[in-house]
Amino acid sequence: MEGGRSQRDRHFDGTRNRSRSKGIPASEAATVGVSDRLLRVVLDTNVVVSAVLTRGGLESYILRLALNAEIKLYVSPPILREYSEVLARAKFRLSKGAQQQIVAGIECAAVVIAPKPHLLVCSDPDDNMFLECSEVAHADYLITGNLRHFPAAWKSTRVVSSRQFLASV
Repeated sequence: MEGGRSQRDRHFDGTRNRSRSKGIPASEAATVGVSDRLLRVVLDTNVVVSAVLTRGGLESYILRLALNAEIKLYVSPPILREYSEVLARAKFRLSKGAQQQIVAGIECAAVVIAPKPHLLVCSDPDDNMFLECSEVAHADYLITGNLRHFPAAWKSTRVVSSRQFLASV
């Protein structure tokens, strides 16, 4: 037990760490949810990459919330493939093992769904898969670093930045 901390949590890379309130500051330890259910979120790839590269950042905090089941993360097989492909880029200098561990940790913590609708809404066609996932999951939030690529909302999903998400919960 380190510094009086006893509960276990997962880091973005799937490893476990002992920390108070599942890695969340005591002032923010309450489960993030709407009434009696956890918030449903979809994370754009840029949020996952930022979480991996900047451990102390807002994106890392959001990914830890998902890995600790404080929010409910939804992904689809195409989203998991994109996470893998982007994390494998040489500029990120992640070992193959680290890449696999990160994606496996996300896949383990998330609800994997298979969206059927094929949307053509986003200015970047590759981003439509995030709206498709959000729609089928009835996600509360799609969190992205590229707000300009998405509509402000899609069906019941608000499209927000990491900062906007944390400010609203």
